[in-house]
Amino acid sequence: MKKIMQKQVIVTLGLLLLLSTAAAAQEVAVEGTASYWGGHYWVGLSAKSALTDNITVRGSFYYRANGNSYYRGKADVLYALKGTGGFDSYVGVGAGYSSSHGTSIDLTCGAKITTGKNAGLSGEAVYTIFLNEAYDNSFGFNLGFFVH
Repeated sequence: MKKIMQKQVIVTLGLLLLLSTAAAAQEVAVEGTASYWGGHYWVGLSAKSALTDNITVRGSFYYRANGNSYYRGKADVLYALKGTGGFDSYVGVGAGYSSSHGTSIDLTCGAKITTGKNAGLSGEAVYTIFLNEAYDNSFGFNLGFFVH
């Protein structure tokens, strides 16, 4: 049963990543991220595509090396709350898989500030609900820069 759930999450992540590169995308952005999640520091890379003015699909990969190497992949659907003056906020939900904790559901809220024509900074808070009951749910932060 556990292997089936992991395969479903991997297939879902793959489909969301495919959608994020669809030709119908209005905007494509790449983001570098430093994060604190699950009591550890991670580095990551995300790619996202705007499907509409308010809906974005994002795929992310994070890596942590602290004695042992771990990875975390996730896919999110984000809803933008358009702001003014280059400041936008968003909320989202996603599915993830961590080599150390297994599958999860992520709830995200964040903001981005456009600092140039095609670049900016972002920050977000993520609450992770692990499907494996052996692990406590986790709260984390992501700080990043993006270009599109």
